Amino acid sequence: MSVGFIGAGQMGIEIATRFSLAGFDPYVLDRSGNLTQQFTDSGIRSSSSAMEIARHSDVVFICVLTDHQVREVAFGEVGLIAEMPAGGVIIVHTTCDPLTLEAVAREAAMKGIRVVDAALSGGPQDIKAGRLTLFIGATSEDLESVRPLLTTYAEVIVHAGQVGCGQRVKLINNALFTAHIGLAADALRLGKELGVSEEVLLAALPHASGNSRAIQIIAASGSLEKSAMAIGRFVAKDVRVVQEVAVRLGADLGVLGQVIDSAFIQDVIMK
Repeated sequence: MSVGFIGAGQMGIEIATRFSLAGFDPYVLDRSGNLTQQFTDSGIRSSSSAMEIARHSDVVFICVLTDHQVREVAFGEVGLIAEMPAGGVIIVHTTCDPLTLEAVAREAAMKGIRVVDAALSGGPQDIKAGRLTLFIGATSEDLESVRPLLTTYAEVIVHAGQVGCGQRVKLINNALFTAHIGLAADALRLGKELGVSEEVLLAALPHASGNSRAIQIIAASGSLEKSAMAIGRFVAKDVRVVQEVAVRLGADLGVLGQVIDSAFIQDVIMK
């Protein structure tokens, strides 16, 4: 099985490295040439041409940053759908609008290309350890056909439904995580008003029933201020997407929406 990879950022490089270690010989896009030496040192082939990768890969992973970039990679005269052979598979790790992936899947199907929505949860350290979590939107058959690739870096693989469902789970997760950050910030505010320092609360809460992943991340960084900007870089765009999707589908974000609309989240995390 020949494997192509588009989007060699922090996450993508680690996934490609896991493929290489597992013997899958990945072919990675490096348009700038800045990563060529790193890939060579790791025994990974690279190319500056997405067209070349599409034409020579049975499976191509997309791990770019934005919804717009997913569309650029998938559509167009030299996009994956135009250049991949029939029978190929496109796997999308990028967090994006579910309707974008549904549109990609529809157009790809006209060329005999299958699409697997593989929203991910975790970081580079989880990929290195082979314990990433994936939320899959695909047919059972398509999921099983690529499972040997996914299990080289993912430990938990949840089949959420058809294409687009993986993205919906990821967006709900990120909305919930952002709300947890907002609630943690408010708990720390309350502590200050009651005469309990942030330092004390961050030492206590990770070991109590009020613990959450958000509390753990804030405590590990040492303070809410230190963690806030880093968290915002990763979740802000995804929260905007889930807000847009909820409005479009007439879904009520409820208490999640109220916390996300709070001053701390809007002024610090979403700015």
